Amino acid sequence: MSNTRFTMTHIKNDIISSIKELIFIFVIGIIFYLNDYETGKNTLYKNCENHHITQLYLFLHHILTSFFIFGWILISNKFILKIYIISIIIALISQYIYRGECPLTTIVNKNCNLSKRNLLRDFLFVTGIKSIDYIHIYYICTIISAIIAYKKIVN
Repeated sequence: MSNTRFTMTHIKNDIISSIKELIFIFVIGIIFYLNDYETGKNTLYKNCENHHITQLYLFLHHILTSFFIFGWILISNKFILKIYIISIIIALISQYIYRGECPLTTIVNKNCNLSKRNLLRDFLFVTGIKSIDYIHIYYICTIISAIIAYKKIVN
């Protein structure tokens, strides 16, 4: 009986911790979305087609990017780390298909009549890690984060 109680308490604490981690990542995504939108609303995003849909893609990009950037650091739940690794693999495959471009960035740029060289202003862009000229650094960081997430799962 006490062993079951310990297990249920442990599971409950693990779920609460995972929710807090995901909420933190979500908040980071919202902050970078708002930063990107506010800095570009009178220039980059002023004349976008389907403005609300474009903003939805922009928001989704920032939420996913925050998950990709901070998930391997902040998340301890092994199930969510597995989702993280699968998401990274899907993102890398889709970027390969789109010739190195994020599909969401491509949609936003097309809807707003922006250059393919325009990068959305997420955490990696603001810190200078993500750049068209140094995109290989972004891929290396992404692969390393997936490896670290995998190591957290198996340990």
